[in-house]
Amino acid sequence: MAVESALAPEQRPNVLNVSLVILLGASFFGSLTTYMSQPFFVLYYHHALALPMAQAGLLVGLTPLSAALFGVIGGYVSDRIGIRRGYVLALAVTAVCFIGLASLRLYVLLLGVSVVMGLANATMRSGVQALINTRVPKSEAGRYQTYLYWLNNLGIVIGPTVATILFSAGKKPTVFYIAAGLLLLLAIVIWSVVRDAQAETPAATAPGEKPQEPPSKRPTFLDVMKCLGTDRALWWTFIALLCFIVVESQLTSTLGLYLASKFRHGTQYYGLLNTEIALIVLLCTPLVQRFAKKLPVTKVLPTGLVVLGLGLALSGFSTQPIGWFIGIFFYGIGEVLAITKVNEIMAGAAGRGNPATRFASLNSAMFLGMFIGYTLSTPLVSVLSSEVFYLGTFIIVICAMLAFLKAYHLLRETSVSESKNEATGAM
Repeated sequence: MAVESALAPEQRPNVLNVSLVILLGASFFGSLTTYMSQPFFVLYYHHALALPMAQAGLLVGLTPLSAALFGVIGGYVSDRIGIRRGYVLALAVTAVCFIGLASLRLYVLLLGVSVVMGLANATMRSGVQALINTRVPKSEAGRYQTYLYWLNNLGIVIGPTVATILFSAGKKPTVFYIAAGLLLLLAIVIWSVVRDAQAETPAATAPGEKPQEPPSKRPTFLDVMKCLGTDRALWWTFIALLCFIVVESQLTSTLGLYLASKFRHGTQYYGLLNTEIALIVLLCTPLVQRFAKKLPVTKVLPTGLVVLGLGLALSGFSTQPIGWFIGIFFYGIGEVLAITKVNEIMAGAAGRGNPATRFASLNSAMFLGMFIGYTLSTPLVSVLSSEVFYLGTFIIVICAMLAFLKAYHLLRETSVSESKNEATGAM
């Protein structure tokens, strides 16, 4: 007699899964709309709306700050109303925000829309992560999260180019309306085709026993936060991601400033370095993922992070442009190597219970890391040399590595404990 899979049909990755394909496609187009529009917000606000740079910068900065502070609320709501429903709602709200940012002129209203957009963006991100995580076996979850990472980077490469060439981004609001239309189309497709993963069926009761009654009420937001607050693996992953993103954000904050101050053509070099990193990520991620799939986290992750940190430090000590290109090459290789295992740890920390809330909390670490990396690091460029600054980032990388490894060992202990409990229960 054939043994049925423990996974629902939508959760079996060996079969061509329409829902998974659509979700991965939605992730790409969501990333595409983000990078078609958000890099040009400051230019549009400053030139088209004649806002001072400080006011334009505040509008842009509010979105990731709102995502960091309130994203976990969006994750909680998604877990309560259904992750698919929450994801579709976030897509629709983001589309409305794009329309509002393109058409509104009153600054106070623009501030409000930016805050709402941050919440919606965070809910979108955690929603697609959770929808995918609950559809694949635990052993495959990290691989699918790496697919999301790769697709996000593809959007980073394509989005600004498409926006600049086709839609005059930064000068006209056309690109914002296009982004809104794409998101609304995605919302319709997701709502029509994708379904929430089937919930686990309650355990069967022995003859004569009363069936377990469902809980009288759903856990409140505070209940969920208390539960997450006791999850040590989740907290160590949060700390690790925060450190990791603080370092990663230097590529879009301090790197260009140091290059411009050191070299006559520093701005052009900065553009080429970004292209170099994008090519490394897009070309090497699939290869590295296959190579590193069966290798242990304890070997791949430290190697990748150390190479990443040393590459950035090498750049800081270089007096010639070629040294920066070599250093950033090693940075890119290290990032690709590390990210495959970072995603495994993230997927494990998110687990299956309240996955949208858990992913949202981890994403909050990423958004907070971006905010710190942009706002606190940039002023240090005028105070610290690149040698000292990027040695400091190497220390932060080591902290991230230690925190990731701590989270990994805690997750393994939990997995072993659960396996023993299952074996005991089956006897």
